[in-house]
Amino acid sequence: MKKFLQKGFSMIELLVVLLIIGILAAIAAPMFLSSADKAKASEAVAGIGSIRSAERIYAMQHGGGFVLPITDGSIYFQGSAGANTSLGVDLRNAKYFSPKAYTVAAAAGADAAFTSAGVTVTTPVDFVITANAANSEASTAANDGKARSAAEVQTAGKQVIVKMDNSGVVVYSLDNGSTYTQW
Repeated sequence: MKKFLQKGFSMIELLVVLLIIGILAAIAAPMFLSSADKAKASEAVAGIGSIRSAERIYAMQHGGGFVLPITDGSIYFQGSAGANTSLGVDLRNAKYFSPKAYTVAAAAGADAAFTSAGVTVTTPVDFVITANAANSEASTAANDGKARSAAEVQTAGKQVIVKMDNSGVVVYSLDNGSTYTQW
């Protein structure tokens, strides 16, 4: 009797391998998407960190002032004489968060985002800086590597929102602000 050598894989072996690959992909995909969103949020953390530093320097040099929103990529303060003073924080070269994504607001207490993230506020909160992907403007220059729309800073329609208070505490949300996590 002749013995035939079996060559290749059986259908069941191939299906088992495909099943294992499918399970691994189902586990890895959400982890990858969350990491990609957090990487995009890191650009906003750098931007709001620059704004915070500029605010602190201005307050130290001028004895404080009322915070105004960012205009044209530079942050402005209203000094005691009522004149706007540029602090020169240039956010125009960011890839995901355009200058329009950033806002700075005076605060009388802890922002709800910080308390929902479990942050215990121990210092007085004078201002909160927010970077919201929904407000990011599309780049108009061709092939400059920047986001073309706010949708490029979103995953499945969920926007990245990052907040920092004057003490430097950062919280972020990857789901339109429904839940916040401390950075």
